[in-house]
Amino acid sequence: MQLILEELKAMEVPSGAAVEAASTTLPQASKGDVQLKTHHLLIEPSLAEAVLAEESHVLLRYYPERQALLMAGMSQTWFKKMHEASPYMLKNKNQQGQKSVALHEVLIDFEIDGQDRTLDYEIQGNGKILNIRLF
Repeated sequence: MQLILEELKAMEVPSGAAVEAASTTLPQASKGDVQLKTHHLLIEPSLAEAVLAEESHVLLRYYPERQALLMAGMSQTWFKKMHEASPYMLKNKNQQGQKSVALHEVLIDFEIDGQDRTLDYEIQGNGKILNIRLF
């Protein structure tokens, strides 16, 4: 429990100049960076590199009341405990660095429309979490 608390404290938003420095290193949310295509979540290279770095697996948790899919790299062990998240494979889609995650299970379990579309998202947790809206 102490380890989880320490990791959560480390995620607190920095103040002052540190905020400015952090905001310049994370990509700004832009339309088209996250897409749902043929039941797969596609993440553009700049976003994937910034948030997921060298991860080969991600942790996912869908919250139906918020229609929010939370995603973090497998190395974020506190995330798995806090959100009871499940592991999913993060695949390299192409040589440009685009990543993909198969969402068949989530879409079926929660009866979510699997139609291809661009998804809105936010970067949270000091740049370690993607909060993706699946509506």
